[in-house]
Amino acid sequence: MSDLPFNCPDSRVFERGEVTWDHFQTRNEATTRLLWDARRASKDEEASILVLGEEGTGKVALARAIHRHSPIATKPLVVVNPGTSAVDVEQAIRDAADGCLLVREPSLFHPEALLRIGESAEARLIVTSTRSIKELDGDNDSLFHLCIPVRACALTTIPLRSRTEDVLPYFDGFGIAFAAEIGRAWPGRTPELTLALTKHLWPGNFPELVNAARRTVLRGTAGALAEARLASAPWMTIDSPEDLVPFEEMRRLYVRHAVQVCGNNLAQAARRIKVTENTVHKYCKGGPPA
Repeated sequence: MSDLPFNCPDSRVFERGEVTWDHFQTRNEATTRLLWDARRASKDEEASILVLGEEGTGKVALARAIHRHSPIATKPLVVVNPGTSAVDVEQAIRDAADGCLLVREPSLFHPEALLRIGESAEARLIVTSTRSIKELDGDNDSLFHLCIPVRACALTTIPLRSRTEDVLPYFDGFGIAFAAEIGRAWPGRTPELTLALTKHLWPGNFPELVNAARRTVLRGTAGALAEARLASAPWMTIDSPEDLVPFEEMRRLYVRHAVQVCGNNLAQAARRIKVTENTVHKYCKGGPPA
């Protein structure tokens, strides 16, 4: 297996939504099959698509690539996020006419907004969710029953803990891209850091990996290694002032660890540590791809 890093884009590509199939690189068999299915789904502009997966596994990036390579790629793709009012949803429906409407996490929408999408949307519909099909199917307020009635395709993204062969090439690729973006040298990986990265389960998935690579550029491999050790055991006793981290950072690491031990079930983690699911979402997010 090659040790060469993946050729990763800088952050501006994701910020502008300029995602293509070339940005999805993998050595993982399950992800290869997923990308093959996504390419086929992109060709049918009338089929609704449900993209499922854990937080940070690239659901929105995949949805953008599907639209970019579809027959309606020249038409607008309009993103509707949780918390959008019914009035703004109606405007999004008008803006996406003959194009694509991307609805993120329908379980967090007000039922009235979902109803308007189901009744009024003429655009192609792509829905992303961290919930399983079974959970969506049992949710009476879910968009599932509205967007998957006849012709549909369900895709499930693969978490990084199941793509261990992709961790190091992406880590290096994102680090090299970020170093070039800010005009710094990429320090590379020490054997100790490499071991820590391969043992980590990455509950935050790609945002966590991107941030780890960027911190390696900014702090060097020693700082990245200290954080990797802390991330694997955030409750550990710290014996040196140099190892202390800000309280908010410790809180972030603890929430992510809770998600990890709950099998990446965000709702269960929220219940166990007695915070809202939105709080867990907040601490598991970090940056593109989403």
